[in-house]
Amino acid sequence: EKGQPDLEIAQAWLTYASSIDGAAAGQTARSLYRETEGRVLRSFLIGTAVAGGYTDPSIMRHRGPSNAEIVAAYGAATTDAERTEITDPLHQAAQDGDAASALLLARIYRENPDGTNGALLAYLRAYELGETSGLAQLRTLAAVVDVSSPAALRIVNAAIKNAENGHLGSATMLSELYAIGGIVQPDVEQSLRWMKVAADGGDPKAQFDYGTALLNRDGHTREEALSYLDRSAEGGNAAARALLRAL
Repeated sequence: EKGQPDLEIAQAWLTYASSIDGAAAGQTARSLYRETEGRVLRSFLIGTAVAGGYTDPSIMRHRGPSNAEIVAAYGAATTDAERTEITDPLHQAAQDGDAASALLLARIYRENPDGTNGALLAYLRAYELGETSGLAQLRTLAAVVDVSSPAALRIVNAAIKNAENGHLGSATMLSELYAIGGIVQPDVEQSLRWMKVAADGGDPKAQFDYGTALLNRDGHTREEALSYLDRSAEGGNAAARALLRAL
């Protein structure tokens, strides 16, 4: 219409400008986005602004940005208000049961200074929701958390739930926790119980550990112990093969 900007020309000009000076084009795109309140060329302007290094919350909150862009926006934020604007919706979504939001929070905190505790608690929330990709980080939390902390009980309860749902890594972690104590009282029977769960699920290391434990334990036959060692060896465990040769 007469008096309206030619959007095709604007887009073509910004695309050309980006090839010459991405930062300047990004700044222009950010300004245009703010002036138009995202009513025109929204995705294009946001993409150009982000590509030019402008990842401030006023841009990010108006679309579904990638996780990397959200992390970058948090790192670029200069005030607590800006950071809270990014993390509060994620905290709420995680509490409402969204494991992906919990994992994204963990990444935000992990990749920014002084965020270790926040990252570990976010990994714990994701783990409670059945997301087990942060198990290595949870092992770190289990090693340092105070036994009287609510987080200690949450870790154990979540590990039991995930192990019962078939996650072998959780069963192994429970076996180790009960073996060494810390956030739970040492309990040999419980340690062996969860070791067996992991072994029966097909974990070669757990099969080796459980078979070895049965060799020296009353109430179990040598054949039962050897069956676990055989399965471990078949699964590629060199220690099991060596032990079988020696027996």
